[in-house]
Amino acid sequence: MSDTDFSYPWFANLQALLDGQYVADKLPHAILLTGETYSGKLVFAIQLAKRFLCDETKALAAVTPTPCNDCASCHLFEAGTHPDFSHVAPQDSKQIKIDQVRGLIAWVATTSQRNGLKVAIVDPAEQMNHQSANALLKCLEEPSGNTFIILVSSRSGSLLPTIRSRCQQYAIGLPERSQALQWLHAALPNRDDYELLLDIAGGLPLAVTMQLNDDYLASRKVVVEQLAKLCGNQTTALKSVAEVQKIEIEDFLDICQSIFSDAVRYDATKDINAIRNSDIADSIVQIQNHTSVDFLIAAYNRSCADLRIVRSTSNPNKQQLLEALWIDLRSGNPHVISQFGL
Repeated sequence: MSDTDFSYPWFANLQALLDGQYVADKLPHAILLTGETYSGKLVFAIQLAKRFLCDETKALAAVTPTPCNDCASCHLFEAGTHPDFSHVAPQDSKQIKIDQVRGLIAWVATTSQRNGLKVAIVDPAEQMNHQSANALLKCLEEPSGNTFIILVSSRSGSLLPTIRSRCQQYAIGLPERSQALQWLHAALPNRDDYELLLDIAGGLPLAVTMQLNDDYLASRKVVVEQLAKLCGNQTTALKSVAEVQKIEIEDFLDICQSIFSDAVRYDATKDINAIRNSDIADSIVQIQNHTSVDFLIAAYNRSCADLRIVRSTSNPNKQQLLEALWIDLRSGNPHVISQFGL
């Protein structure tokens, strides 16, 4: 399934809105697409760019439901050589650097080489450093009439307020559950655990297909088993670290976040059906029974903070981060847990 195929029906309403603006010649010079990781923001931005640049769209003076994939523009787009498309993303680090934004500004100042719209994507926009963010702001303050800039962000609150104010903002939220399940049946025809997978993924069907492979599902059981032992004083922090250290750090923290979220939810409701990770619900109940709600909330917040660090522009020592988290969890002290990593 190509990222540039229009394969995600939950984008339809936003697509229709932007298509209408395009046809009415009222497209804003810049938009900000926000949403959770795995919400499909970048997929939507890429397919929107391809459709707007498609020669068939230009010829019909209307946006086609899908790009034709046959015209010269579509071929150039797929080859990554379309002169009227620019995709700015981190290259050698997790930062979008000033030279990249300067290159974008120079590109914006040029005329279209195919006598139409020019489209640029900046993703993830929150990865711009201070210099590059200020440079982009100048570009947004003096927009080019034939350029459409799409900023994509999972943490739009970290962007400069002046950048946000110069973009029309659109949030990509969760699809309806029935719609997501129907799509998963088509995307993963050989599975029978769609309900569980969608619950684990927090209602994000793309998280199921992009993240929840069999290794991830197996890792959840290892992590929850070790957390239950750790909280029940049945193991030491360092012994437990040895059991989980082979798991990718981002997956590990994402799993911890999900488990502690479920434990908090169960603590508040005492309803086992409130636990999204239903296949490991017994272990999550054990974690809740051995801890306090203050501990669970601090552990959830700590997992979120450490995950932001791993995904940020910094380059933390992941082994040290893992050991520090595990040792602090073993302490059982909510204050100790919450102080580190923020």
